[in-house]
Parts: sequence; C-alpha cells; structure tokens
Amino acid sequence: MIIGANKRGNGGQLAGYLLNQEKNEHAELLEMRGFADTGNLKSALNCIELEAMQTNGTKPFYHCWLRLDEGETLTAAQWQKSFASVERRLHLEDQARVVVEHQLQGEKHYHVVWSLVDRERGQMIEIPFDGMRRTEVARKLEKEFGLRKLAPAHEPEKERLRREEWQQAERTPRDVAEVRDTKATIRAAWQRSDNGAAFCAALEEHRLLLAIGDSQRQPFGVVDEHGQFHVLTRTLDARAKEVRGKLADLDCEQIPSVEQAHERLQERQAERERKTEDERQADAAIQKDGEAREPERKGQEEPTQAKEPAAQPVHHEANRTEASRAAPEPVHERDARDTDARAASAEGDRFRVIDRESGLASGVSAFAGAALDYIATQAEGVIEGIASLFDGGSTALRVPKQESARAPKSALQRLQERAAKERALRNISQSVQRGDDLNAADLQVLPPAELERLRDGGDEYLMRLVRRYEREREDRGRERER
Repeated sequence: MIIGANKRGNGGQLAGYLLNQEKNEHAELLEMRGFADTGNLKSALNCIELEAMQTNGTKPFYHCWLRLDEGETLTAAQWQKSFASVERRLHLEDQARVVVEHQLQGEKHYHVVWSLVDRERGQMIEIPFDGMRRTEVARKLEKEFGLRKLAPAHEPEKERLRREEWQQAERTPRDVAEVRDTKATIRAAWQRSDNGAAFCAALEEHRLLLAIGDSQRQPFGVVDEHGQFHVLTRTLDARAKEVRGKLADLDCEQIPSVEQAHERLQERQAERERKTEDERQADAAIQKDGEAREPERKGQEEPTQAKEPAAQPVHHEANRTEASRAAPEPVHERDARDTDARAASAEGDRFRVIDRESGLASGVSAFAGAALDYIATQAEGVIEGIASLFDGGSTALRVPKQESARAPKSALQRLQERAAKERALRNISQSVQRGDDLNAADLQVLPPAELERLRDGGDEYLMRLVRRYEREREDRGRERER
C-alpha cells in the first residue's frame, strides 16, 4: 500500500481536482465531516481557508491519497479502517475531513483531506515526520490485510537520529546502528505491552531500564547500558498523555532516575562478566584436567577392548585379595557371575556403577550408601577403600567422626573442586543418555549431600540429577549467546 500526502492551499482548485469526472472514470464524494456546509465541497474548503487566514496559515489542507498494487482489493470496511489508522497516527482525529473515491482503469484509490486549522487554539497543526508515520501505517496495514509490500520513494532506509543522539553516540563512543536498534527495541516492547509492568519486563529482557525524565514534557525515558537516555515521547512518537496512560499502573517513586538506572545496569553487567569469567576458568580447568587424564584414559581403554563383551561381576566378590583379582579366573566361574549380575540388574536397579580398575559392579543406591560409609569411617588404603564401596553399603545414616579444624580452602582449590564436579556430572549425563554403565570415579566426586539423595532415591534421583544438570547447562549456553 502506498500512502502519499502533501500540504496545500487553494481549496477551490483542490475541490475541482477531487471531483474531476473527466480525468477519472468515476469520482464520488463519500464523506464530509466537521463542515458547516456539507452540500458543496468547494464552499466547505473555502471556509477552511478563511479560518486559516486568521492564523496566518497558507496551507490549511493535508491532502492524502491511498492506493494498492495492481490486482489487489480491500473491502469498504478495510478502507475505512485504513483512513482511521492514518488519521490516528497523524493525530488528526478531531479535525474536519473529506473522503473521495476515484476509479481509473478499473482500479480504485481514495483521497482524504484533513483541515489543519485547530479551531480551539486558533492555530495551525504541525505534523513532524509525517512521511515516516505514513510509511509505518502502510507497513502495518500491509501485514494486517495480507497485501504486498510497496516501498515509496520517500521511505528512508535508516531511521533518522536527532542531533543530540548523534552527539551522545559519538561521546560514548558507540556505533550509531546500535542506537537505531535500541530505539527499535523500545518501540517493539511498547507495542507488545499492555501496561507499565509488562513494558518494564520487556525492556529488562534487552538490558534496558525505564527511568524518570527531568521535565513534564519528558516524563519518562529508557536508559541503555551506555547511559543514553531515550525519551519515550520522541522514541515512540507519542503524546505524553498517551505514555502516562499506559504507565499509570507503576509507582513513580519506585522508578529510578537516569543516574540510578545507569548504575543498576552497570552492576548487572559486572555481575554477568564475573559469572562468565568464572565459567571460563572452570571450563579451562576441566579441559586441562581432561587433557592430563587422556593418556591414562587411553591406557585403561586398550585392555578393556581386548576383553570379551561380557557383563561385569556383582559386588559379592569384594573380599577377594589383590592377588586373586589380578590372576586369571576360569571361564565357567566368570560366566556364572555374569549371570548373577544380569539377574540382579533385572530385579532392581536400572543403572549399574562399575569400578574400572577392579571391575566390580553395584547399583546406584548401594554404591552411594557404601560411599557414605567409606567417608564416615575414613578407611585407609586405596585398593581396600575402593573395594569396600561395593560391599553393599549401609542405608542407615552414618555420623562422621569429629575431626580437627581444617584450614579454609583456597580459591584455586574451590575452583578445582567445582571443575571436577562439572566434569563428573557431564560424564554421568553422557553415560545415562547412551545407556552405558556409570563410572564409580564420577560418583565419588559428588558431594555427600548428593550421595545421600542417591542412596535414598536410587535411579529415580539419578535421572532428576541428570535432567537438572542438562537444564542448567542449557541456561548457561543461552546466557553466553546474549
């Protein structure tokens, strides 16, 4: 849809053009609103010119024409809605209006003429940036009515910024395109918000804050992370009364000033940067630890691949000596134990915990209980301690022995523990998703509180733990993308 317009005078000539039957196949006067004489268009427009002479105005008519692309049509109700949309966007709702229909070569288009004389105030009405406003209405109507988009010659490719906005962008310094994007974001948030609370929430999604202006003409504005203040009435091209009406549900005392809003945004930015740096250090520690363990992991996988693809033995062999573990065992005994392990798994636990060094297996709940027992008793000996994790464990709560006060952990130690926990949760999640057995070393890294929940909840809590980890990982990924 193309919506063109101009400001002009000479009401007699304009009336002759609008009702010219020779140039047009059909010309019909559809509406005259707000005129004393509604029987004669030329006389009515001449009266407007007389009113304009009292205000020293020479162009009292805003002549607008609306046309569609070839082959497109609208209903009478849709045309009326189009006239009303243009009128509302130009703030000419209370002005005298004329609507004329023209038909040329089978195609209809319409002319609408508004009076620019404000009879109440006795002065002419100014319409700044009327070309941008008409284009905005045209794009909206095209989308609403399913019309093809037509770009008139006067449509600007980029939004024009005011002088103070250019100056502030240069002082920041920042790209002028960012200022345009910010203003477009504010307008989009305003259009999809029904009240002030929704508008504030939509702004905060894009790291913007509503702030109180410094005058009655600029009551509200939006502050971005660079501290630039975007006056709402100018950004939205709306009246202050309209802005106050939508934001009436907000308590003005709770809305920050420009300086306060900028400080809040800076604090939030610093917090995001701190979290990002912590995550970066944790990822680096995880990667470094993974690279250090890669040779060890490869050494463990090679002999494992040489073995038969049989199920791992159950925890009943925890009392074997180290020598008997290293010695080869008869095939028929191993097959019998594999059968027992499969039966035990089918009866209860869905997931099995495997110790890669000893080859011992256990259920999730039993392993967590045994791990808590091991922590409580502080058993000595690495091999015996690991083997004791598969002796069934106790489901009763164990109270650790009283220990002497320990020195507080350093920042590096806390970072290493967090990295180890992150790596363990990642391995557990991958094992669950693939349906593989869990590695005992990964579960041992979990804190006692998680082990207690695993002991009580077993496989069910393990699944909740994995889902929570995946959800938090996705949230961190979205935060990085922002």
